[in-house]
Amino acid sequence: MRISPTLVKHHRLANNSSSEGFKKFQDLKACIPAQQIRGSFKLGIMHSQGNSYLGFSHNTKGPNREKATELLNWAKQHSNKYLLTLKTLLPAEWRDDMESRKAPKEWLKGYFDRQAELVNAWWTTTTFFDRFAGTPHKDPDHQPSFLFNFGAPCYLVLHDYNIKIKLDHLNIAIFNTNTLEHSTQAVDAGEDTRWAFSTFFRKGIYQKKGPSQLGKDLLDCVLGLEQTSEMYKNLQ
Repeated sequence: MRISPTLVKHHRLANNSSSEGFKKFQDLKACIPAQQIRGSFKLGIMHSQGNSYLGFSHNTKGPNREKATELLNWAKQHSNKYLLTLKTLLPAEWRDDMESRKAPKEWLKGYFDRQAELVNAWWTTTTFFDRFAGTPHKDPDHQPSFLFNFGAPCYLVLHDYNIKIKLDHLNIAIFNTNTLEHSTQAVDAGEDTRWAFSTFFRKGIYQKKGPSQLGKDLLDCVLGLEQTSEMYKNLQ
């Protein structure tokens, strides 16, 4: 699904917001060594695929945390204005998915208190980038996810259907990144800079797996479920 601000006033305000966000994006990117980001970096609360970490990303809590939180807050506010307000346009299944994220978001507050408010009601993590993801891939996150495109247009390629969806400046793509193999491509070699941010709700956070559960899951993978259960009994 592709959406964008329709009213002239909203389009103008969204364009102003994107200019503000691009400046914050450039300010933070300039502070991070190129070899560490390779064209992209993550902000917000992470939940590793290996079930070994729950916490804020390195760039959110690192030496540039002031610039990082400014950019993260901008992404939250932009989402509030130009995504959450369009909730009624979403299919019923996705509206239910969004509603079901309220409980995990409250659960996060038990660990991070007010810091959990740094992220949006609909997502926990965001990736900022000014390059293209040319390799087809899926993401292990709770569906759906959101892709905000700015500047130059791009193609969102859905390989399962062999189709290309053009995303223009200020367009938002909503789709199930966990089931659809996807990538992005340049439309042409124009002079405009294309940048974007994608947002997602980590599956482990949705399942409310805290640190103790993370440790148990990791042991289950290494030792096997039966041996891990026996070990936990002996510790009680």
